[in-house]
Amino acid sequence: MTTGQEGSPPDPAPREGLRERKKLRRRVAIEQAALDLFEVQGYEATTVDQIAARAEVATATLFRYFPSKADLLVGENNQRLPAIKQAVLDRPPEENGLAAIRQAILQEWVPAVDPLTTARRARIVATSDLLIGMSYHRGQGWLTELADALAVRRDVDSIDERCVLIVRFAMAAMASGVEGWISRG
Repeated sequence: MTTGQEGSPPDPAPREGLRERKKLRRRVAIEQAALDLFEVQGYEATTVDQIAARAEVATATLFRYFPSKADLLVGENNQRLPAIKQAVLDRPPEENGLAAIRQAILQEWVPAVDPLTTARRARIVATSDLLIGMSYHRGQGWLTELADALAVRRDVDSIDERCVLIVRFAMAAMASGVEGWISRG
């Protein structure tokens, strides 16, 4: 998937129809309206009604795209996870677990990132204990899924401590890299 400029949807695949492109544009409009309001007013002070009005959609429409206000910021955290897990499983068996995770993230996550939107989301999430907690909880899901993939690669019946430690290290390195990237603008 290629990314466009901030606020523009990724370039749709040629096979997508008009309806899908409209849905994607509406989703992006809602997300951008929310980010704009969160940056000015703060997450807690912004209402769903304000977001819907700014995006020129009904509140019910907003909830069809995002189940909660928090999902506007942390809801997409798990979208790439199945592809990343599969990419870990597909890596060559002789490759160590840390390298497999690194390559899977480079292959499946990095190309899908819109840098400006990701930075905006991260800055907003950092201002709210609720969002930090939700982000941490989503990260625990990544830990479980990727440790499971490493356990399968090592042909172990269940997730062992070595798999968990490797994933924790990889996730810490990824978080540190993203934080550094955001702080440098």
